[in-house]
Amino acid sequence: MITTKTYYTCKRPYCILKNAAGHSRRYWVPATIRNLRASAKKRRALAEWEAERAVEFRDEDFGNILQRALQVKIDKGRLRHGSQVLYRGELAIYEKWLTGRNLKPENVTRRQASEFLQEVSRTRGQASALNFKTCLCALYNVLVDDETLLRNPFSRQALTGKEVERNTAIADADRAALEAELAKWPELRLMTRFVFRTFIRPAELCRLTWAHVDLNAGTIRIPASVSKNRRAGVVTIPDDFCAEIRAHVAAHAPAPDVRLFHRAPTLSQQHRRCVQSAGLAGRGYTLYSWKHTGACALYRASRDVMLVSKHCRHSTVKTTERYLRDLGIQTEAVRVWST
Repeated sequence: MITTKTYYTCKRPYCILKNAAGHSRRYWVPATIRNLRASAKKRRALAEWEAERAVEFRDEDFGNILQRALQVKIDKGRLRHGSQVLYRGELAIYEKWLTGRNLKPENVTRRQASEFLQEVSRTRGQASALNFKTCLCALYNVLVDDETLLRNPFSRQALTGKEVERNTAIADADRAALEAELAKWPELRLMTRFVFRTFIRPAELCRLTWAHVDLNAGTIRIPASVSKNRRAGVVTIPDDFCAEIRAHVAAHAPAPDVRLFHRAPTLSQQHRRCVQSAGLAGRGYTLYSWKHTGACALYRASRDVMLVSKHCRHSTVKTTERYLRDLGIQTEAVRVWST
């Protein structure tokens, strides 16, 4: 027997079988009529709402609604400084694409949004396309929430093509070849050493100055304004790496107010070229991979999740456990375990 609740929850009219019992047909007819009436009423209300908004659209000066949406997210404190820079850059590229096709943000359809993402995927890579999708979907959601727009063209957009490879730890066999290429770029090599030994993120390193480095105490102070999770912290420098930093300071004598590294995008491009020159392209090795490599090395040496969590400056130990599990490091102990 089919209940009345089934008729209410179905998304399309249910065609009952001819050989169904009479009481089933009696339940089906009124329930289906109610469903059809509710759908028609909803469509009429939607059409009236769209007509009202169309009049407002003609009278309102939109300007750049996406810029306004970005400012709303900034005012509410939902974007960090680094994310604000990223959003502005991606929004500028999207606006240029719209201008080239004589489109306005409020008139973009789902098909046009898909074409834009596919073009980004072809020219900049799948990872960049995912970043653009996240950025634009978040901005359009702001406009949908305040009823400026009715639909978000970037919601539930599926990107086709090769799956993006996640950052992974650098294999021991590949590390020697990559370090040989990095030796040609002293500044880049020093950054990879900082990321590998201190687990400080590349974006954070580019915002730190030499005043934050205390070689006497063997620590690096991370201000809350620089930290990714907005929490101030102190990172311990390993003794052997502290000696490397002392040698660098003695050779270059940087001023306290000078940043540790400049031009993060340039360093990332140089690292990408080094990976390609070493014949390691397509393995997901980035600057951030050196942090993963260091975390794996520290866990192998200590088997202490709490120590790794503290050095990574993770918010919780669960974050570190998930971090190590994604890297596949915790399963190594099971593989080599024997009685």
